[in-house]
Amino acid sequence: MQFTEQFNRFVCFGDSISVEIDGTTFTARLESDTDSRPHDYDCYSRDEIKRWLNDEWYFAGIVISAERNGWTRDHIDSLWGIAINFDDDDRPHLMECANGCLAEAIAHLTREAA
Repeated sequence: MQFTEQFNRFVCFGDSISVEIDGTTFTARLESDTDSRPHDYDCYSRDEIKRWLNDEWYFAGIVISAERNGWTRDHIDSLWGIAINFDDDDRPHLMECANGCLAEAIAHLTREAA
């Protein structure tokens, strides 16, 4: 069970993808991560930090929500600190992140229902 629909080619904040699983529609939404900074991680070079300061790339988060028969639950799972560059095709990486969050969201809802 995973997302098969791709994010738009030139992804931007607010974009979302959805999948229906056993009558529940799960949505992954891309949001701006205003709390993460390159200095929070030890993997960014000075040039990458300079590019971030010049708004050439950004941090994002993926938020999972679920809807079933009019019932909606937002922020079931999320992942923050995802580096994206709107000029590149970030879709494969975003799909991997979204599907990881989806698996966690399904597991969380399953535990709650038990």
